[in-house]
Amino acid sequence: MLAPGAALADVHHPDDGYTTKCPVAENLVQGTTWHNHTLVPGVTLREGRRNDARGYVDMHVLDVAVTNKHLRFAPLVRRLAQRSDLTSLATGKTGLVAATNTGYFDYDAGTPLGPLVDGNQPWVGMTTPAAVVGLSDAGLVQAGHVALAGTVVAGTATQPLAGLNTVRPVNGLTAYSSRWGRTPVFLPHDAVARYVTSGRLATAVGQFDSAPSSGFLLVARGTAAKTWLTALPARSAVRVSTRLTSDTAQPFAQAYAVGSRLVHKGVAKTGMECRRRYPQPARTAIGFSADGKRLILAVVADHPGAAMHGLDADQTARLMHDLGASEAYMFDGSGSSEMLARMPSKPGALSMRNLPADGVERPMPVGFGIFRR
Repeated sequence: MLAPGAALADVHHPDDGYTTKCPVAENLVQGTTWHNHTLVPGVTLREGRRNDARGYVDMHVLDVAVTNKHLRFAPLVRRLAQRSDLTSLATGKTGLVAATNTGYFDYDAGTPLGPLVDGNQPWVGMTTPAAVVGLSDAGLVQAGHVALAGTVVAGTATQPLAGLNTVRPVNGLTAYSSRWGRTPVFLPHDAVARYVTSGRLATAVGQFDSAPSSGFLLVARGTAAKTWLTALPARSAVRVSTRLTSDTAQPFAQAYAVGSRLVHKGVAKTGMECRRRYPQPARTAIGFSADGKRLILAVVADHPGAAMHGLDADQTARLMHDLGASEAYMFDGSGSSEMLARMPSKPGALSMRNLPADGVERPMPVGFGIFRR
């Protein structure tokens, strides 16, 4: 399992180690010939190539006015534990004008490693606060930390909910919903599980590993949680709450897990690590203006073994800063970096704007969609 922030960005030489002796960050925005495309009012796609000492950098940038009332945003997802290529996730979505990959995910289980929030409700979450970027209730882009604050109530007894649709059940009670999908839940040997259907316990304790079509699968790890769940009488009334907390002034209506912070208060971070032998993979980064009205999504392509190359973390930070981001974060990379857009010259179909670093699209659990209302 990969940890958030370490995930899939640099997979070419996994045993080569890291160094801070990375290529010097250059200004890739100034001096580049940019080709601008207005996809719809409020959404501009900027594309450009810049030569450097190692070949050239191929950049694709979505500049979005999130306050445009004719735009909406939504995750592109089938089931959390079901990876699909971005083109498939985007197919048939009415009004979709552009899409990118989102945050880090577990390559084996295929599920998001960090939080996912939509409609003010957590889809994936843990009690440990995690960094996200998303849209507030006020419709502005913001960054912060979210945490699960759910509970499981049976009669007068209440237990905290430690996790929701997490890649592995954590210590305590973890709930799995129908959003998980048909892929079996990883059930550790020291865990026990029970189903909650129509607000009542539907089974005795067992080694269940299938998410329900409705209700919840409750998985208990640790002595206290296992004892509590095991002791509940059959058909007990159970209420599962999946509340979300954040450290932001406005709640998140929609949020996606992010990796390393690249830009903070208008200052690009420096001195970050890169891989020794493959320091410049494909990148996806997400950023926004100081007032939260402008969203910036950048995809930098990579073709391993060819002149086209991606960027290290310092250079990605410099790029996002020079594109105008006051705050910016990594949004996964390498073969996961993808951007689709409905070009004015071909409005009937979405086109892939970057060369996937794997040569083909890498399946992912969640994409980010920009829609015209």
